[in-house]
Amino acid sequence: MEEILKQIKNMESKIDDKLNAMHDDLRNIKLENLQIKKENRDLKQEQMRHQVRIDDIEREIRKKNLIIYGIKEERDNPNENLRKIVKDIASRIEIGINEREDVADISRMGKSIDNKDRPIMVELKSGSLRNEMLREAKKLKGTGVFLSEDFSKHIQEQRKILKEEMKQARQRGHKANLNYNRLYINGDSYTVESLTLNKQMRAGNVAKENIPLDKSRGRKYSERTPELELAESRKVSRTEGRFETPSKN
Repeated sequence: MEEILKQIKNMESKIDDKLNAMHDDLRNIKLENLQIKKENRDLKQEQMRHQVRIDDIEREIRKKNLIIYGIKEERDNPNENLRKIVKDIASRIEIGINEREDVADISRMGKSIDNKDRPIMVELKSGSLRNEMLREAKKLKGTGVFLSEDFSKHIQEQRKILKEEMKQARQRGHKANLNYNRLYINGDSYTVESLTLNKQMRAGNVAKENIPLDKSRGRKYSERTPELELAESRKVSRTEGRFETPSKN
């Protein structure tokens, strides 16, 4: 009997050792998983920082560019006078412009497509002149002509998402405006990243401690106003005070 009890105790000891080893392995796996998640989060944050720098460079390069939509294309006329078109538009919005001295370059964008008028890309010599034309673009209301900044592809994609959110906010009676790649709702500032993080928080896919601070207001995105409930998809045709075409941006 004593021998049997001894064997049982030995078996129990071996089982305990195996269980302890399994617990240690599981703990190590969890620690490794946490480390991988941290490294992944750090990489994403670094990628975001790089993208911000790229966006800043792109914006600087494009700061004098103006895109004109809604001008009928003279496909049979290889000598289409685009500079005169710019001068006529400037005159319509009551801005003095010399099509030779103020315009560095001008051309239709992309390849010619039947039954579709290509937008006109205008590179002005002055960023202040471009900004003035954008401010006065509201005077083109009803003409079918629209003026827009020259946004990079990445910013265009962000603005498309934010426009959808902006329309939902306005439908709910909130004051909402879009400026470059930031959406302002009742004075609060939102980016695509902050909206995405909030959706993940609501779905339980992101721990609250991993939500970054909004440095402009010193609080976590998840702790901001109820407007973060905005998430539906629609298209909007213009931002306040600036005319654009919804499909081009």
